[in-house]
Amino acid sequence: MNSSNSTSPLLKILAKGLNLWIRSKCNLVDSLSIDIQGSSLNLMRGSIDKLSIKAEGIDYQGIIFDTADIKSSKLKISLSFDNKTNLVKLDDTFEIDGKFSMSNNNINQVLMSERWHFISTLIARKLMDSDHLLSVSIESNLLKLKAFDPKQDLTMEDLFSVSVSSDTIKISNTKTNNYLLLPMDKLIKIKCAFIERNIFFIKGKALVMP
Repeated sequence: MNSSNSTSPLLKILAKGLNLWIRSKCNLVDSLSIDIQGSSLNLMRGSIDKLSIKAEGIDYQGIIFDTADIKSSKLKISLSFDNKTNLVKLDDTFEIDGKFSMSNNNINQVLMSERWHFISTLIARKLMDSDHLLSVSIESNLLKLKAFDPKQDLTMEDLFSVSVSSDTIKISNTKTNNYLLLPMDKLIKIKCAFIERNIFFIKGKALVMP
């Protein structure tokens, strides 16, 4: 059963409930498409075989993605018809596979934000020997970091590649052996990270808690 072409009232309720649930977890979602797969009997029992989500313009915990393409494992849900703002309740932990993209501007906006200031400070200290990261941009499919050294009154910049190591994002200096593994939530495993056409792409898996 497919939510995009079915007129099933139950499927419409499920799609609406999941739409509300996803949006409640994000600060912003510009556009959202949900595809629910499962037999009518399983859906009536609150079991979804597979969930596919495509979204654009997502702000999740201050991390801004241009696009997201997410697929879930089988998941169990409950419907609450008495709660119009929270129709769907997740009953069990489930796994998702996701592909995400971030533009140059969004990367810089995230790292310059107050919420993620500790990450930008970590990057500056480890990779630029500075406490002041000024900006992050993409140039020729590489990250360009710009930092300021107040002791020498000097602005520094350098280029870095991105890859994956130990299930997280690795940022490596293109000229030296210096690198940084970004701290990562234990429920998230990054499987692929690269820059192409000056867009940062990330692929990974995560466990979603109810």
